[in-house]
Amino acid sequence: MATPKQGAYAGMQLDVQVQIDLLALRYGLRPGDLRVEWDGGTTEMITGTHHLVIAASHGDHSVTVILDHDALMRHDQPYYLARLESAIAKLKEMVG
Repeated sequence: MATPKQGAYAGMQLDVQVQIDLLALRYGLRPGDLRVEWDGGTTEMITGTHHLVIAASHGDHSVTVILDHDALMRHDQPYYLARLESAIAKLKEMVG
């Protein structure tokens, strides 16, 4: 059974995934063409920062975004949306 902390972490990841999908569409990428991995695939929050790898599923291109856990939990969208958008723009450049 998931703990409240794990539930909050999963909810935060889902919120960020929705934003990534919306940004991908804005940049002409299909959300299904992207793979997202949090913190090397771990399921628990280990440090105060998260390493989010966004990769094109059909190639070798990926970008890493480092996000602050507290900012994500506060839903500080100005903080993390700019970082996510920059990463998606960079990935779009890489895949052409």
